[in-house]
Amino acid sequence: DRFVDEASFHSPVTHWRQLAMSAASVTRPIGPESWQCGTVKTIKLSQAVITRSEKGVSSSKSLDALPTLRDGITEANNWKIHGYMRDTRVVAERLRESLVETNEEIKALNRCKESLEKALEHKRKDIALNQHSTFLRQTRPVREKEPDGADELLSAERVHLFALKKRLEGCLQRVHQQLHRLAGLRAQLCSAIQERSRVLDLICHSRSSLLANSSKEKSEKNSFRRPTSPMPDPLSSFSPFSAAVLSESATARQQSAALRSEAVSAIAHTTRLQRASHLSVNDGLTQKLAETITLKVCQCRKWWSHAGSISNG
Repeated sequence: DRFVDEASFHSPVTHWRQLAMSAASVTRPIGPESWQCGTVKTIKLSQAVITRSEKGVSSSKSLDALPTLRDGITEANNWKIHGYMRDTRVVAERLRESLVETNEEIKALNRCKESLEKALEHKRKDIALNQHSTFLRQTRPVREKEPDGADELLSAERVHLFALKKRLEGCLQRVHQQLHRLAGLRAQLCSAIQERSRVLDLICHSRSSLLANSSKEKSEKNSFRRPTSPMPDPLSSFSPFSAAVLSESATARQQSAALRSEAVSAIAHTTRLQRASHLSVNDGLTQKLAETITLKVCQCRKWWSHAGSISNG
C-alpha cells in the first residue's frame, strides 16, 4: 500500500484529479464577499447603460429625421459642386483654345500688315520715281516742251499709282482696326479664363468619401457626364460673358481670315497693275527716245547733205 500511495502521489494525472475533487468539495468562495458583490453590481450597471443607450438610439432614429435629411442635402451639394467644377473645366478649356486661336490669328494678321506696309512702301517709291521723271521732262529745251505721249503716260501712271496707294492704305487701315479688336477680345478672354480659374482652385476634398458612400450606378452616371452644348446662364459655369466672348472671338477670327485673304489679293492685284503701268511708261519713254534719236539723225544727215551741196556749188 505504501508503494501504491507513493506511485499515485508521483503520477501527474492522479495529482490534478485529486486537486479538482478537493476544489469541488469546497462550498464557500475563495475571494472576499465584498469583491463578489461589487463585481455583480458593476456588471448589472453596465447592462443597464447599454440597454438605455440602445433605446435612446432607436427612439431618436424613429422620431428625428433631421440627420438623414442633412446627409442627403450634403451629398446632393457635393455632387452639385463637383458637376459645376467639371463644367467649369470644360468652359475654361474652350476659353483657352479660343485664346490660342486668337493669338495665332493676331500673328498671321501682323504678318499680313507687314506685307501691306512693304507693298505700300513700293508704291510710294514708284510715285517718287514718277514725280522725278516728270520733273526731268520739264527741263527739256523750249522747243520740246510741248506735251506729248510720254507726258500723258507719266500722268496716267501717277493717277494709277495714287489709286493703288489709296486702296492699300484703306486695306491697311482695316487691318489695324481688326488688330485692335482682336487685342481687346484677347484681353476679355484672359479675364474670363482668370475668373474660371478661381473656381478651379476651390477643389472639394470630400470627393473620395463621396464616392465611397455612393452607389456604383450613381458614381458612373455622374463621373462621365460632359456638357455637350452648355446654355449661357448667370448662375452656371457658362456665363453670358463667356458665351459672348467666345462668339465674338470666333466671328472676329473669321473676319480676320477674310481680311487677310483680301489683303493678299489686293497686294497681288496692285503689284500686277503697277508692273503693267511701269512697263507701259517705260516702253513709251523708250519709243520717245528712239524717235528723238531718229529725228536728230535725219536732221544731221539733211544738214550734212545741204552743207555738201553748198560747198560743191
